[in-house]
Formats: sequence, C-alpha cells, structure tokens
Amino acid sequence: MSKEWNKNNRFNPFNSSKILLWRKHIEACYNQNYLIPPMVDIDLSPYCNYSCRHCNGKGIIDNQNKTLSTEHFLKLADFLRDWRIPGREEKVVSCCLSGGGESLMHKDHTKILTRLYENGIETGVITNGSLITTEGLTVIPVTCKWIGFSMDAATPETYNKIKFNNATLSDTMFNKVCSNLKQLSERYRKLNKGNGTCFKFLLSPTNYNEIYEAAKLAKSLGVYDFHLRPVSQLNLVNSVQPQIEYTAEMLKIINEQITEAQTLESSDFKVYTIKHKFTNDFQPILKFNKCRLIPMIPTFGADGYVHTCFDIRGREDLIMCKHFEIEQYWNSDAHKKQIDSIDISKCPRCTMNGFHEIAEQVFIGDNMCRNFL
Repeated sequence: MSKEWNKNNRFNPFNSSKILLWRKHIEACYNQNYLIPPMVDIDLSPYCNYSCRHCNGKGIIDNQNKTLSTEHFLKLADFLRDWRIPGREEKVVSCCLSGGGESLMHKDHTKILTRLYENGIETGVITNGSLITTEGLTVIPVTCKWIGFSMDAATPETYNKIKFNNATLSDTMFNKVCSNLKQLSERYRKLNKGNGTCFKFLLSPTNYNEIYEAAKLAKSLGVYDFHLRPVSQLNLVNSVQPQIEYTAEMLKIINEQITEAQTLESSDFKVYTIKHKFTNDFQPILKFNKCRLIPMIPTFGADGYVHTCFDIRGREDLIMCKHFEIEQYWNSDAHKKQIDSIDISKCPRCTMNGFHEIAEQVFIGDNMCRNFL
C-alpha cells in the first residue's frame, strides 16, 4: 500500500492536523458561538471555459448568469478586512478563489487579488490555468500565497478527454497551460515563496495509469507540490451518477505509481496523495459524527449568496444570505439552526473530514490528553 506522503514531509499544507492551530474557533463552533471565520472561499465567476467531466461545480455553473461587478468584489475584500465581532480580535486571515466557475474568467481578477493582498488577507487560487495573462504572471506570484492548477493528466490526449470530453483535440491548450504553470513556478522561485505552485491531479479511471508521468511532468515544470486525490461523483449537486469504483488491478497500478512518483521527490518538489479522507480503495468516508466546524470556512458565491459548505455549493438548504447580509446573519438563531440541521448521512465527500475527525477525537474524546505536555 502506498504512503500518503513521506514521513519527512508530514508538516505539509495537506495535513489535517493543522486544524489544532485554531483551538478557539473549534471550541466556539462546538458551543455554537461562532467567531469570525479564519478563512473564506470566494467564487469570482459563474462561468467556465472548460467542461471537466468530474467538475463539482456543474450544479451551479451558469454561463447565462451575470458576473458580479469589480466594485462588488473590491467592497467585499474591504468588508472581509474589517469584519469583527465587537470585543473580539479574530478576523479573516486567508481566502481561496476556487469553485463556482473559473475565477480567472472575471476580467478584473488581478485587481481583486491586489486588493485582498493590500488588505493583508493571504490568498490562494485554484484554476484551470488557461487564462493566465501577462499581467497575471506578474501579479499572481506577488499577491497569492499559492496557485493550484487543475491538471489531472500527463498527456494532451488524456487532458482533452477529461477537460473537454474529446481526446482528438489539438495539443494547444495543454501546452499553453503547461507553459503558464512553468512561468509561474519560475517567478515564485525568484520570490523565494515556498509552496507557490501546485499540480493538482484528480484521480479517476481515465487517468489512473498516468500518475507517475504526471508527477514527472510537474517536476519538469518547476512545480513545488504534486497533489493527488480521488474524484467524488457524490459532490455533483443533483447528480444520480454512482460513485466510481476501482478494480483490484487498478488499485494495484495506482499504488505502484504513487510509490514510484514519490521517488521523484527532492528538497523543492513534494508528492502528496490525500488518502486519510478516503478508504483504501479510494471511496469517500466520513470519520466523524456531526458537522460542527463548517462555519470556519463560509463560501461567498458567484451568485451573490453566502453558501455554508463549499463542497456542495448550490444546495438550497445551505444558502445563508446575500454577501453583505452576512454580518447580521452570522451567529443568529437562523445560522445556528442551519448548522445544527446538517445531516452528514446526506453529505458527499467532505474536504473537512480530517478536521472534523481530529476535533472530535481531541476536543470531545480528549484522546490526546490535551492538558498534558
């Protein structure tokens, strides 16, 4: 069985144990007296120029919807900078621009990134990487802690099949995205910013035999981190597709390729395969009893509403309020009732799975004897 990551790399961005740094927020969530969230997600665009086979935003991407204005997002960036609970010091310290569509389709994404940076909010971006402009090559490494490219392939043929459902397309887009990733990696390294670029690989039956070659490609592009996790059909809102299952032979190949990919590691290139949130055969599993910590990461959607859970944006029962109503909604009876009503048996793969598990084991079970050093 392949390892999740090498033991000397256990202090990494994908290790769920980092939730223990946020003790006050965990305890506040358990007491339903929520603090200002340390992180938020922001979806800049409802549009996407790709049609990825396993996109978890399919249920909310609407290419007919109207993009929120630049002024709206600049105002939101300023609000997040200033958002406080009277008498408390906690504030938003980080932000991820990710789902809902392709964030870089917003024409002024560099202006918004710059405002977040000027406001002291650390920002990361997850993107398909096709829309990086000359300006973006300069602005992104300065304003963003990291940027993750959703690659999912080692070859143009597989890339086109996954991203556009057409394996016969030209190599143009794949080569363009690789070039953008290489240039950004070079710029992050010049700025000496660790964990700057990430090659994201969403494992599926379409690409499971390309793991090693993808990691080799990532290293050749100067990327810092190679990040693999299995796709989950369960995150597709309103989807009736069954969860993907892997045969014994596929699992053997996957584990062999992960082990081989980890031999490529060096002092500035790491391979991470997120396995602690899944079973050994890469099926989603919920290792906790109740969702309590989700108020630590609200999502400001491209539709102008705040969504409780980024894994299932668009579920009507988990829509909180409009963006600039959040200050009144936060910690209200309606907010607490909504969180309390979450039934995890109806939840999909959970990004916060490891966080919830650790919090329950440490703060409820006290299985680490936390008062003893």
